[in-house]
Amino acid sequence: MKELLEKDYNKILKLLDRGIQYPEVISIIEKNNPGTIFVDEIYEPKSALVWNQGMKGFYFLGDPESKLFLEHINEFMDHFIPKFLKERNISCFEGSGTTQEWDETIKKVFENKDLHSGKQRIYTWDYNSNIHQMKHFKYKIYSIRSMNHQSFFNWKYYERVLVSFWGSIDQLIEKGNCYYAVDGNKIIGICYSGFVTSNTKTIGIETDEKYRKQGVGYHLALHCIRDILQEGKMIWWDCMEENIGSGRLAEKLGFVKSQEYECYYSGL
Repeated sequence: MKELLEKDYNKILKLLDRGIQYPEVISIIEKNNPGTIFVDEIYEPKSALVWNQGMKGFYFLGDPESKLFLEHINEFMDHFIPKFLKERNISCFEGSGTTQEWDETIKKVFENKDLHSGKQRIYTWDYNSNIHQMKHFKYKIYSIRSMNHQSFFNWKYYERVLVSFWGSIDQLIEKGNCYYAVDGNKIIGICYSGFVTSNTKTIGIETDEKYRKQGVGYHLALHCIRDILQEGKMIWWDCMEENIGSGRLAEKLGFVKSQEYECYYSGL
């Protein structure tokens, strides 16, 4: 397995012809979000393993039966990947495939390891629904472009979250969307586009535990949804099956479940 140079990232676009076209992968290929791409062959890749910095996970794409991939993936997983993850203070491998065939290959690769999996749900915007009207909300909401976010005492925490997805706040401001709700001098929640491609933006939400079930995520999401739809882009919402609250919020906002896939986990 070889690391692909950033200038050659577009070589793996053709590997997304089948299966789920994850914006988390395409955003890296298009150099909008930080990540690393490993391939079985530099000049004509047939399979790829894409590291997404924001998700702290890998995506398998291309041919799950590539001879070169299958010859080298076990050694790569046993020696290179543990070191790669530990350097980033991560103690667990997480990965997903683009097809069911990849699911079977992943299981074979990890057959001698303690592998677990869980379902993820993808929600997409229902264009037959109308965006909900903004209602009076007791907390103030600001765009990251219009307010000095650094003045809030807990900004550093949210900055780390956003930088993990974008590399820098400047990159987020240039290409993404982000709103945050405040109570006094405290940020109590953010909604942001985690990844962006030429035609899609994903939505991520984080709410302070003490302010949950007060409509913070809902009202923040309305602002992001409005902006993304005005840009003419599709919206992608992804959450664990067991995260019932996230799924219900997506449906309340106007999303419909479109796909499911398996996410695999294994300790180092």
